[in-house]
Order: sequence, then structure tokens, then C-alpha cells
Amino acid sequence: NLSDQLAGFNTFLLFFAGVALFVGAFLIFNAFNVTVLQRTREIGMMRTLGATRPAVARQVLTEAFGMGIVGSLLGIAAGLGMAIGLIKLMGEVFPGIPFGDLVIPTRAYVAGIVTGTVVTTLGALWPAYRASRTTPVAAMRQRAERVGRVPWRSAVVGLAIIAASAPGIWLLTRGDRASWQTAYGLIGVIGVFLGVVLAAPIIVRPLVTLLGRP
Repeated sequence: NLSDQLAGFNTFLLFFAGVALFVGAFLIFNAFNVTVLQRTREIGMMRTLGATRPAVARQVLTEAFGMGIVGSLLGIAAGLGMAIGLIKLMGEVFPGIPFGDLVIPTRAYVAGIVTGTVVTTLGALWPAYRASRTTPVAAMRQRAERVGRVPWRSAVVGLAIIAASAPGIWLLTRGDRASWQTAYGLIGVIGVFLGVVLAAPIIVRPLVTLLGRP
């Protein structure tokens, strides 16, 4: 019936919301990692002037906290705009169907802000720890990053994860699937994403070398 279809649709939306949070957390983690690496000399100078490790970590986490709040507010505003636009669009396409008004409870706003801020802060934990481990000596030298060896071990693990997760995604495309197949498919989506991240160096480095020759 209609209620069962709506419940399934809600589950579908919750799954993609979880995937969006996961991808967002990874992007935040990667962005702060790059930022900390680029600011090594600045952080090293701060340590030389007397900044403690906890102070450096707090600075990075404070930046993440502020970005989380601002990003969450912008995301809520964008979501509201999309929802209002979709309601108007559906009203124009199907003029005979009443779609009602947009009603969003206060707890939804609170949940959005809290979730966005917490995920952003958690994503910056490891970069903040790395920043706190920067030594004052780093401010005395020009940083020249050396490209290390290709991480073959992690790349092989990534390829294995992709191979194990890909069948789950295929199961998601089937209409008649059991609950364990759905769970396997959901885990497979995350597994493929992680596998691609781990296996990326063996693809990206040769590609960069090839593009860099001209």
C-alpha cells in the first residue's frame, strides 16, 4: 500500500543521507589534512613563539567547528530552497493534486546544525592531532615534500575491498531482494568508496607522471 511505499522511500532517503555524511566527513578530513600540510611552516613558527600542542590542536578544531556551523546553516537554507522549489514545480506539473505546505519541525533544524557541526569537527580530529605534532624546527626550513613509494599494500587491500563490495551494489539494482541483500548492498556502496580511496595512488601517480611529461 501507499504507507509501505512511503516507508521504503524514507529508508532510501535515509541511506543516501548516511552516504552523504560519510562522503562529507571524508572530504572534510582530506581538506584539513591538506590545509595542515600547507601550513606546516606557519604552525612551526607558532610553536617557536611558544604555542603549545593543545593550543595548535584547539585552533584547528575551532576552525572546523566554525566551518561546521556555517556550512550547516547554508545547507539548511539550500535544502529549504530546493523543497519549496520542488513543491511549486510539482504544483505546476500536476495542478489537480494538492501538495500542501512545507512543514519542518524545529528539531529538524537543530538536528541538521548539530549533525553538520559534529561531523565536521570529528573529520578534523586527526588533522588537528597532526598539526599539534609539528615541531618548531619546521619553521626553520623550506618544506619540500618528497613523493614516497607507492603504497602497494593498501592499494591491494583497496582492490580487494572493491571486488568484495561490487556484488552488493549489483544486488541493490534487483527488485526482489532479501533484507540481507539490501544490507550487503548498502555496505557495498561504502566499501567501494573506501576501496577506490585506497587504490587511487596506483592509478593517480602514473597518470600525473604521464600528464606532467609535456
